Amino acid sequence: MADVTIDRVNKEFGAVKVLKNIELEIRDGEFLVLVGPSGCGKSTLLRMIAGLESVTAGNISIGGAKVNGVAPKDRDIAMVFQSYALYPHMNVRKNLSFALRIRKASEEEIEKRVKLASEILGLSELMDRLPKQLSGGQRQRVAMGRAIVRDPQVFLFDEPLSNLDAKLRIQMRKEIKELHQRLKTTSIYVTHDQIEALTMADRVVVMRDGVIEQAGPPLELYDRPANIFVAGFIGAPAMNFIKARVDRGEVAPRLLVGNEMLLPIPEGADIGRDDVTLGIRPEHITISETETGATAIVKVLEPTGNETLLECDLDGTRIDVVIRERTDIAPGASINLAFDPARLHLFSPESGLRLNA
Repeated sequence: MADVTIDRVNKEFGAVKVLKNIELEIRDGEFLVLVGPSGCGKSTLLRMIAGLESVTAGNISIGGAKVNGVAPKDRDIAMVFQSYALYPHMNVRKNLSFALRIRKASEEEIEKRVKLASEILGLSELMDRLPKQLSGGQRQRVAMGRAIVRDPQVFLFDEPLSNLDAKLRIQMRKEIKELHQRLKTTSIYVTHDQIEALTMADRVVVMRDGVIEQAGPPLELYDRPANIFVAGFIGAPAMNFIKARVDRGEVAPRLLVGNEMLLPIPEGADIGRDDVTLGIRPEHITISETETGATAIVKVLEPTGNETLLECDLDGTRIDVVIRERTDIAPGASINLAFDPARLHLFSPESGLRLNA
């Protein structure tokens, strides 16, 4: 195992700057997830760590050794791709052992490592099958097994679950997490799926336009997003954003939402301005049985069984609300919404930066 250091790394393709002064420390044994929309630079960064892309400026170190000019095969890393990349004419056993045979490992060592990987991943009964005889999940297990047998310092995962159906993705992300807990190998995982990021990572790095917007433990990003982009990207359904004003009354300042809802200012908030953007997650909004709250019109209902998602109109702003119980509310109904005052987020409308502590 080893730590990975990204020191002021830049990547340019001609005049296009794909990565801009990236600084990141991946700790020994950590499972770190790079997440962000398409084109944010996360896969490019992973390929640079693997040695598949060159570094325009800056340094990348693995285990304390600079690897900028080191060939991929000499970096002691193993990569699992989205496309599995299995040899179609080789059975599972030969796919697992191929890299070791290229390295001229002994038959005893090959047998030992292949047996261990197959047992860890539940492949022991599939060793004589060709890839075309395997399901998508089984192929992905073989791809991971091929990485495991190399016993690398670092595992790199490039959106490995994107080709799987929803149910299998849930199963495989649990298996990858269990695999990391067992092997404790430094792992860097790229995905565009923020649910994968939240459920699998020790630490999440959110990227946009070639820069890191925020890095931290999953729940830290969920509870205290650094800006509007992170707040809207992390969480499903996404956080609601509403224009609000600071009402500087005689007793104490409060937030005015629309023309009727007054809310307390979050503790530690910078309210040196009058106009702010209020953020509130759908699960932190309730339907008030009294006349208090803000009046909204229900537009769409989406029942999922254990909860119901309401899309509402609040003074021209779309608001998503998640309720845990069944409801007989119909589209077009007028309801009163109450916001949990302990779960309010304030952002600058111009910079998008967080205003409360």
